[in-house]
Amino acid sequence: MTFSDFAQMMYPIIGNGIKTWEFVIQLTNHIMEIPNDNNDEYNPLSKLDISTLGKIYSGKRNLSQRAAIAINSHLDKSTFHNYLMDFPTDTTISIMYALQEKQIEITNDDPIEACTNLFVSIIQDCTNKKKQINPQNSDHPMDQLLKKDPICYAQLTRNPLWRNILK
Repeated sequence: MTFSDFAQMMYPIIGNGIKTWEFVIQLTNHIMEIPNDNNDEYNPLSKLDISTLGKIYSGKRNLSQRAAIAINSHLDKSTFHNYLMDFPTDTTISIMYALQEKQIEITNDDPIEACTNLFVSIIQDCTNKKKQINPQNSDHPMDQLLKKDPICYAQLTRNPLWRNILK
């Protein structure tokens, strides 16, 4: 599961009607330890513009490795767990159903713990990934060609003249 998938799964449950780009920041704020000085820029995503945050939510852009490493270095499972526990019991049930719908195993019959562990694993997975091009979400003509006709794309990239043009 990607960060975007997780955010989209959780937004209807705990989004409280805020904008999706705000939810990306809120979600990551609650997986990090609380800063001593209430620094607004403690979360690396708080420096991003609204458009970029919206693309991260929608899946058009991945959570960057750099941001994931910064989040991971201040990761605090208990902060996220406690954040989810502050919601009403029905929210826990909604989380349980959302996890089951995504076929995510709930250990110890604790959906909050399962959700917390899932979020931690997503952040940690992002720390290990290099930037990837996702032709499904790209508007670049060559990425669209790759999606529609991978054989033609492969033939073009083998030709030295085209290889320089495609870069």
